[in-house]
Amino acid sequence: MIRLWTFLLAALACTAQEPAAGSVRGSVRNSVTGEPLRKAEVTLRSVPANVDTRPFAVETDASGQFHFPSVPTGSYLLTARRIGFLPAENVPRRQAPKAVTVAAGQEVDGVAIELIPNSVISGRVTDEDGEAMFGATVTLLEQKFLRGRRVLYSRGSAAVNDLGEYRIPALPAGRYLLVITAAAEFGPSPIRVRTPGQESARSYVPMYFPGVIDAASATVLELPPGQELRGIDVTLRRVPVVSVRGRAVDVSGNGIPNVNVLITSAEHAFASSLVRNVANAGADGSFLLTGIAAGPYAVIATSVAREGPSSGVLNIQVGSRDLDDLLIRMLPPVRVAGSLKAGDVADLAKVRVVLDAMDTYSDLRSSDPAGQGNTFLVNNVPPGRYRVRAEGVPDGFYTRSVMWNGDDVTDKGLTLSTSATAVEVTLARGASTVKGKLSSADGSPVPGGSVGLVPPDEKREDWGLYKTAIVGVNGEFTIRNLPPGEYAVFGYRPGADLTALQDPEYVRQVSAKATKLKVSEGQADTISVTTID
Repeated sequence: MIRLWTFLLAALACTAQEPAAGSVRGSVRNSVTGEPLRKAEVTLRSVPANVDTRPFAVETDASGQFHFPSVPTGSYLLTARRIGFLPAENVPRRQAPKAVTVAAGQEVDGVAIELIPNSVISGRVTDEDGEAMFGATVTLLEQKFLRGRRVLYSRGSAAVNDLGEYRIPALPAGRYLLVITAAAEFGPSPIRVRTPGQESARSYVPMYFPGVIDAASATVLELPPGQELRGIDVTLRRVPVVSVRGRAVDVSGNGIPNVNVLITSAEHAFASSLVRNVANAGADGSFLLTGIAAGPYAVIATSVAREGPSSGVLNIQVGSRDLDDLLIRMLPPVRVAGSLKAGDVADLAKVRVVLDAMDTYSDLRSSDPAGQGNTFLVNNVPPGRYRVRAEGVPDGFYTRSVMWNGDDVTDKGLTLSTSATAVEVTLARGASTVKGKLSSADGSPVPGGSVGLVPPDEKREDWGLYKTAIVGVNGEFTIRNLPPGEYAVFGYRPGADLTALQDPEYVRQVSAKATKLKVSEGQADTISVTTID
């Protein structure tokens, strides 16, 4: 009996020690019209995330109100989502997660969440005579920068109907390019028109709004939140096109059969609809690409023959005449091997060595973790010039130098035509941890925002020195293993595209709004950053 009473008293004591739960109330509205949103799902997540605490979720009532009646003490982020509105992970800068702190027994009231409605782009696509270009594909492109090169990503697409109309829904507000590709039956096979003294070919090619071939001349569409941008009409017209002929050969000049050849622009690497033409080389390596409009291109050849893979790239300028007798020299991939050094630090088992192409766009090439031997091997590397750096380094270290054949290639890059062995990557102590706080112009923290660090001009093409961080619930951020040097720090609200910091022109435009940071070797810095808008 005494044991039972002891157990009950202990249980009551534990219960008495648990803080009373609080509650959270608020509303969800349309950010454009201000109207309340019913049936919006509101989620309350603990910060930092706790594996023992599942997120709470409720649905708004007819007046857009929500209520979490029993919330344990702690810090939380509130997000909401509803069909027809941008999801929380895809919101632009003005819509941030709501941070709330719940004390024992506290009722947090009046939390206002705004959801941004999806936007729409619509219009018509016709030919020179005003007839519908039925079956054409309209693609919305978002411009980003990848390791300093402009690339265009497909953001959404729609087919043109028999009336010539198209409509692309469920879009976030932003700046876009619009490109139209005619249906296969209309191109790229040219329609040849013979005139006295010459033969010319004309065909439909991908065309940007308002009717230009070159992406650099296209009009950027400003899409407001929650609105339909109507009347984005494009007239497709046949333009002069030429053919490109050539051969894919090995290092001895012998033709390589069964090679895949395509022609495209580097900025279209992630917009497959803009690959102009694809061909398979014949038994002697010969290929023919047709329907190519004037402009700069890269002809890319790849082979996966039994004797091993090979590849080749040839940059060309297409004009008003056919290009004949091009030679693409196919080279097998090479290997890069070497060792890691870090002074008195022996444990480099988790370090990887990364190769970053400097002259052409190529995927990053990475070794496996070094392991106990502190050695690395990177296989299947296309010939070219690469910057070499180490990733996953011990805390407080950075890549100080890269040596090969007695030459320091840290800045100028490692030029590969054959395999390279005995590459020596040296790590050094002295990398810093930078902590800071991101605030808006009025001094309030910006939870969910982001900061980006840009190196000085002389290091601007060393993409490993570009650092980013997501801001926490109190506006705080941390960036680790930052090499000594000077940096410009830019702060943004949630949803910003930090790839723009790799665009030199953009950086020049906003440089006056940067927070300057000078990192000394091994020094721990604390900075305050204000959003640039």
